[in-house]
Amino acid sequence: FVAGCKTKTSESPIPYISALDSAAIVEDSLNNAQRRSLVLGNGDLNALFFSQDDSLKLRISKNDVWDARIETSQDPPMIRFDVRNHSWKGGASRVPSWHEFEYPLPRSCAIVSIAPTTKGGARKRYNGKLDLRRALATATDGEGSTTHVRVLANRNVILIESKAEVSISQVPAPYFDAAKEGFTDGVMWIHQVMPGDPDYEGMEFAVALATEDNLKTIAVVTSWESGEVLADAIKLAKETVSLEKEVLILEHEARWNRFWSASGVQLADNILQNWWYRCLYNMSCFCKPGTMAIGLHAGLATESVGWHSSYKLNYNTQQTYWPQFVCNHVSDVDPFVKLLKGHLSRAKWLARYAYDCDGAYFFSDLFPFEPPDPASSKSNMHRQCSYVPWGYTLGMTSWAAYHAWLCYKYQPDREYLEREIYPILKETSIFFLDFMSKCKKDPDQKVILGPSYSPEHGPFGTDNNPFD
Repeated sequence: FVAGCKTKTSESPIPYISALDSAAIVEDSLNNAQRRSLVLGNGDLNALFFSQDDSLKLRISKNDVWDARIETSQDPPMIRFDVRNHSWKGGASRVPSWHEFEYPLPRSCAIVSIAPTTKGGARKRYNGKLDLRRALATATDGEGSTTHVRVLANRNVILIESKAEVSISQVPAPYFDAAKEGFTDGVMWIHQVMPGDPDYEGMEFAVALATEDNLKTIAVVTSWESGEVLADAIKLAKETVSLEKEVLILEHEARWNRFWSASGVQLADNILQNWWYRCLYNMSCFCKPGTMAIGLHAGLATESVGWHSSYKLNYNTQQTYWPQFVCNHVSDVDPFVKLLKGHLSRAKWLARYAYDCDGAYFFSDLFPFEPPDPASSKSNMHRQCSYVPWGYTLGMTSWAAYHAWLCYKYQPDREYLEREIYPILKETSIFFLDFMSKCKKDPDQKVILGPSYSPEHGPFGTDNNPFD
């Protein structure tokens, strides 16, 4: 087994370009959104490209589009620990906020339909190719008609090249009102408002489709980016479709060229080599600095997601960001660091409330847009979704913080360390120092670390778990 890996600067050529090109994904059918779709994304806006009946489809999602309500009105009292006496009271394994509501969860923005170029005859069958180097998906029907799709790297716009008619439709849900739909200056649009709760204002987003001959642009804008989502989505779609196609593609491919120049491999095992490139590509579709972190489900093939697609810290969220360190894409871990930093005040509150400790303790499941001060929350149980035992493994907090520390170890940026990473390390370290000061000790005066829980197996309230 012979392997080679190169790391490059942003101005370097792509290493092992033939290995990258050989990793292109080719499908003889696109007829299953979950298993045979082609993945596209720019680290924030993303889409699954597939076929259904006679049409091509795109299911669009965006990292910051969530129904982020948390309904704790019927939740029982949260667990509270007496660490010194190795005891606890309260808490439940089944709580309504987790088990009885579909939300919180990420939501798809729209479904794009690309009609067949010819009507009638046998049902259309499409084959597809995903060019990883150029982040370009191409679908071809049996008559040789092609459709090219890109999620543009430098703007939240999908670029479609097709002779076919293209339309967008909303993705309804039974737990909030339908979106408004319409046309403005020839631009088709969807405007969705999603409700809030007593401590969360809710959000809105708009999707706009502009057409210029065989070129179509679909823009997505959220209320986290704009106070006028519909107007700005229409403006972005119209502006983009009016630009030279060649310029848009050149800018798009330049960004991906910089991405691929950072690292590459050439392996004796072609299967492993292909999947190295494919997984790295998928990572970049959903992660980039300055965007919201992704939860358990990236690229929504369905609106039914498991575990609310939370930021689950018993290992799931961390594993999303493992490859970036060794593949020379450390800056793409920024969303995870910002996630922890943004939840730090809540973690400090939970450390005091649950353990009577200083510092910060992260619950197993984080969600976006959570109010920073649970103490002043209007919701029952301080709007904290809390279930036992899975949420109270001590080592989750330190493992999450460790990934922030790895950012500095792999990319030693002192300013970023001080601003983003150190507060996380400081507060989590304070928690463990205070917690251990309350723990019993064995005959050798070593701390008996507990009560805790070994993730997803064994009884609750155990000590010295290997995970911890």
